[in-house]
Amino acid sequence: MKYSNNQNWNEIYQNSLVGTLEVDRYQEYKFENYTVQPKNSQSLYIINKEGALTFSNDKRPGQGSVTFGDTQQELGHVNLKAVYTTVKKQGKLSIAKKISENMNLETQMVTQSDKQSSSQAQQSLQSHASREQSKPNNDNGNLQPISISSKLQGTWYAAGLFASKLGDRVQITNNAVEGKTIYKVKKMPNSEKGLNEFRKKYYGKLIGESTPDGVSYIPAQNYGIDTQNYSVDTIDGVQYLMSGSTGPAGIFFKNPTDAARFTNKYKNHNDELMKKLGM
Repeated sequence: MKYSNNQNWNEIYQNSLVGTLEVDRYQEYKFENYTVQPKNSQSLYIINKEGALTFSNDKRPGQGSVTFGDTQQELGHVNLKAVYTTVKKQGKLSIAKKISENMNLETQMVTQSDKQSSSQAQQSLQSHASREQSKPNNDNGNLQPISISSKLQGTWYAAGLFASKLGDRVQITNNAVEGKTIYKVKKMPNSEKGLNEFRKKYYGKLIGESTPDGVSYIPAQNYGIDTQNYSVDTIDGVQYLMSGSTGPAGIFFKNPTDAARFTNKYKNHNDELMKKLGM
């Protein structure tokens, strides 16, 4: 609420709503431009490697305060009782409770080198898995990461039209959407039995295809049902990204300024918008 325009904390908040927060406790933490060094009586927590929270009284939070930081600098300091009062006045306590229930909190003290070693090990395992996927007799040998057009790649901001909310984001890279790799299938089964086996074998993996202007995909276990898709086009001379499944789900732009502008322009003119989108 306080740092809604801060990229790091905005991303943390969006991640918190879908339960993808990792909170690790550190003795100190080095970001690229500065180091967070709490005093002896303080407790430091790092969220998703993007935000820092330093508590003055970890055992009795209601009697203490918290210092906020992002990856660049310390942002502010506030009494925790004031935090609670503000969140309550804004009617956000239920959201805060949901976030805390979904949060993965690591309370054991770790060092940055430990986490880096763990990350490097994970990357090594992922690299090994990627190499294994190319082997003909490997379980995933039938799958190959797709190549997504550069037109779609980058961070897109929702205009708050259709089912999306203003400020929602979607991140697309060369072969993944929101960090999840999409695979094309070298050989699809040609029977219902084979299809059922395919769904079980690749459960959880995203199966899809790409075109110069779009990408579509679906979890393997749901193969054959409506797919999620993204496509690029232009409206009023501005490039946009459309998301959809059975119908349009959201319209996204390359920057939040355009997203807000189109929200204001079309939020009460849905018929005009649908016509311009060719629907």
